[in-house]
Amino acid sequence: MELRKTRRMSLSVPKTFNAPHQYEQLSNPDSRYSSWVEQHETIHRLRDERLLGASRLEKQHAFITYVVVIRSAREHLAYKSSIESIKSQANSRWRLVLVLPRDISTEDRIYLKTLSKRDHRILLVTDVASDLPYPSLLALVCNELASDFVAFVDDQDELDTLATDYLLAQYTRDETIQMIYSDEDLIDDYGERSYPYFKPELSPALEIEQDYIGNLCAFKTSTFVELCSNDMLSLIQHPWALKLSFLKQIDWQRNRTRRIPEILYHQRITDASVPISDNIRKNATNNESVRQLLKVLLPDFNYESIVSWCRDKEQGQKCSISCFVSILISTSGRYEIIEPCLTSILELTIFDNFEVIVRIDTSEALTAQTIAFLNHVAEDQRVNVHYHFRPRGVPFNYAAANNQMAKSATGDILVLLNDDIKITDPYWLVRLVATFGLPKTGIVGALLLYPDGTVQHGGALLGVDGLVANVYTLRDCHDAGYHGQMQMIRNVSAVIGACLAIHRELFLEVGGLDEEHFPNAFNDTDLCLKVLDNGYYIVQNPYIRIIHLESITRGLDNTSYKVWRFQRDGKLFRARWFEYIDADPFYNPNLSLRHSNEYEIEC
Repeated sequence: MELRKTRRMSLSVPKTFNAPHQYEQLSNPDSRYSSWVEQHETIHRLRDERLLGASRLEKQHAFITYVVVIRSAREHLAYKSSIESIKSQANSRWRLVLVLPRDISTEDRIYLKTLSKRDHRILLVTDVASDLPYPSLLALVCNELASDFVAFVDDQDELDTLATDYLLAQYTRDETIQMIYSDEDLIDDYGERSYPYFKPELSPALEIEQDYIGNLCAFKTSTFVELCSNDMLSLIQHPWALKLSFLKQIDWQRNRTRRIPEILYHQRITDASVPISDNIRKNATNNESVRQLLKVLLPDFNYESIVSWCRDKEQGQKCSISCFVSILISTSGRYEIIEPCLTSILELTIFDNFEVIVRIDTSEALTAQTIAFLNHVAEDQRVNVHYHFRPRGVPFNYAAANNQMAKSATGDILVLLNDDIKITDPYWLVRLVATFGLPKTGIVGALLLYPDGTVQHGGALLGVDGLVANVYTLRDCHDAGYHGQMQMIRNVSAVIGACLAIHRELFLEVGGLDEEHFPNAFNDTDLCLKVLDNGYYIVQNPYIRIIHLESITRGLDNTSYKVWRFQRDGKLFRARWFEYIDADPFYNPNLSLRHSNEYEIEC
């Protein structure tokens, strides 16, 4: 079966741009999804329906307004299934605004007017001109309806019967919520469902890349009205613009939004759809109109430059970032490890404003070859070499070593780098620094590869084996990943310290690495969660690709002592961060934690 790309939710007005589409590079429909639907929506929904039914009584005054724009190009009654899915809601506290273009057929006009007369909850907005600034119009209508939330529904898509219940239940629990969205899937004309998208919580980087929030996105009406009063927004005329403007207005705060991990929206596959190719997203995000949108909506950071610096090598040469970067490397001083690391950094990196602080941390005597090499690199004004000889029997403390280097660093940004790293991309540091232009970014990580080009680290996933695991390990670095996310700049809960960039002030503010409790294991993840807990985001940038040999310096945790130490530290780590471990905000509870390489449905 060929998956086809469907048109996203929009009005019958000229689009300013083509929004990025999330359904690309997907394999055939997962047979597990059919089992999931059968189990989840029979057993779990019976429970949820009872719970949601109770919330209906608690919030008798709450309403939601759905907006459906009827497109003149549709066949007669092509929109009927969409309207019927709203009329069939288990919770009747909804209103429906149908927007009719001027050139709608007489037959459709008569049918819809009859529908409106029979149900007082259905309101028609007729004869809308194609060039009308519709956000202002809809804001006026929705404000008069006095609903609590407003949501768009495409005129061929369908809502789950419990959608209104779930949306209003979120409002029942917390009236400060301003935006709610849900998971979704595709549906064909025979009612067959496929390609579910189980989404993360608020992920600013991914929303900018992909518009993953997608179709069922409900705004608090007061917020919607305020957003639509913006004249600039009226000209853009696309729901994606509303989301970006809203997220900027709330300063990208997760606690102002809610993700409902339920399939509440079914996007229809139609014959008018175009086949999906692996270039759709890339072409969309590099489209000039998209860049102009981002430049207007998000002037606080230059996303156009971020796209260029992260993806375009020619643009990388034109980059002029004013900040100063300190690269911190702790090493035992093995020549065969440190030589390719430092040589590749110093000879390849196209970025003027950086220093390299090297800390030789060992209890063994250095070889003459190592000493000669260190003396040689120390002649470079960008390199500072510090020696720390430990007494025999005193264990290596990775966290303490990096904390010491951070104190002597002069850079605005610190880059924690393992000595078993090899640089192959001259623009790696440009891309790393440019990524901090994304909203509220506290830490940036890279896509770490094994020498054979397979992935070693594509971000961290909390909860695997009750702790944490790398994502996409041993996958080909060109794979799309889940809904194309492996090739997208996105937010994650953690990245590993083999290549981790952070603002120096933020590093010191959160206390740096925990050298007392996590001297070698979990200190990088602990640092990420401290930053995340302080309201910042962790960004995984797949365009920064670095070779990593993994754990050569401190060795693998394969001795009885190291295994015991890892288990001890793991228990402490879990006790400290169990809330994140039990519910990784950038994963979805409908996906399995048994494998971090594949985003499998938990069935």
